Amino acid sequence: MIRDDLTAEAIRLGRLLAELMPDEPEVLGLLALMLLGESRRPARTTADGSLVLLADQDRSLWDRELVVEGQELVRRCLRRNAPGPYQIQAARSPWLNSRPRNRPWP
Repeated sequence: MIRDDLTAEAIRLGRLLAELMPDEPEVLGLLALMLLGESRRPARTTADGSLVLLADQDRSLWDRELVVEGQELVRRCLRRNAPGPYQIQAARSPWLNSRPRNRPWP
């Protein structure tokens, strides 16, 4: 079960923290990770609540605005060249989000 209100609040707080700490790359990485994860939420489950594997998700259901925003934050993090755990996780996520469907998974 996903609580939309909690997800929205986490992203709101992440955005607020990013405004207050714009030079902290891990804050940007965490926000990017949350946005990129949320972008795929509509495609992650079926109507009965069953999980849908990433390779099988209908990418037309992804929120492209959140993908673009998350990817931009990842690029900002990468330019700082001070990687941390959230930045690394977020950096992998856009790669997965933009990967063509017909390419094999590693």
